[in-house]
Amino acid sequence: MAVGQMVDPSFLNEKFTIQLNKRGLIKVSDETQMTLQNGILAGGDATTGPATVVNAVANGRKAVKGMNKFLNIENGITVKEEEFTTFNKETIKLHNAVILTGKPPAERTISEEDTLGLSQKEMGSEAGRCMNCACYSVNASDIAPVLMVLDARIKTTKREFTADDFCGKKYSNIDNLESDELVTEIVIPFTRGKMDYDKFRVCNAIDFAIVSLASVIDAEDGVVKNARFVFGGIAPIPVRASEVEEFVKNKKLTEAVISKVSEIAVTNVSCMEENTYKVQEMRALISRALLAVM
Repeated sequence: MAVGQMVDPSFLNEKFTIQLNKRGLIKVSDETQMTLQNGILAGGDATTGPATVVNAVANGRKAVKGMNKFLNIENGITVKEEEFTTFNKETIKLHNAVILTGKPPAERTISEEDTLGLSQKEMGSEAGRCMNCACYSVNASDIAPVLMVLDARIKTTKREFTADDFCGKKYSNIDNLESDELVTEIVIPFTRGKMDYDKFRVCNAIDFAIVSLASVIDAEDGVVKNARFVFGGIAPIPVRASEVEEFVKNKKLTEAVISKVSEIAVTNVSCMEENTYKVQEMRALISRALLAVM
C-alpha cells in the first residue's frame, strides 16, 4: 500500500556518494537517470517526487540507455522510433472497464489491500483498451508533405536537415531544434516532372487536410521514370509511399497498373473503425495523381 509521499534515503550508506536535492529526492541526469555516483542509476518517485506510472516507465527506458552507454554496449535494447503506435483491434471494442473485486467489509484489515488484484488475462484485456494518444494524433500540415516530396533541405542557425529527417522522423518538429536554434532557410532543388498537391477536406477554403497527397511524377509517353509520393493526414507524421515509388518506376501506366498502385498504397494500413473511409481517400488521391500523367 502507498503509505506516504516522502522518500526514505536511509538505505544509502557510506558506500554510496549519491546526493539528494533540496526536496530530499535523488539527483539524477535527465538524459540517463545516472546519479552523481557513476554506475548507480535511479528512477521513479525517488527522483521526481509523486508522479505517474507512465513517468516511472519513461525513467526506466532512459535508464536502459544510460546503462548501455555506461557499459559501452551499442547493441542493447533499442526502440525503433520510425514505427507508429498501434492498437489492439479486438480489445478496444471492450467498452466496459474491469471492476476490481472488493473484500467483504468484515474481512478487511489495515495491513492488506481492500480489493483483490486482476488476473493476467484481465490485465492484458484492460491494457488493450487503452489507445495511445499517438493513435489519435494526425499531422495535418500542408507544407510538410510538400517539402518531403521535393527533397527539400532545412537550414538552421546550427545545422542542416533533409525534409525527410525534419518532417518525417519525430511526431513534433520542435523536438528537432535546440532551445536557441532557428530555421533560417529552406532550399528546394530543381525537380523534374509533374508536381501536385491534392487533399481531401470538407471545406476547400479553410480546412486542414483529412487526407492529402504530395506527388512528383516524371513520365514520358506514359512510362514513369521516377516518382515520389508522400501522404499527409493519416499518421502523426507524413508518410512516404516508398513501396509505390519502387513499384511504379519504369512501368507504363495503364488502368491495371494504377489499380495495383492503389492497393499497394494501403498495404498494412491499420485504422480505427470510423476512419476506414481514409483508406478509400488514399487510393483515390494516388490514382488521380497517376491518371493525370497517363
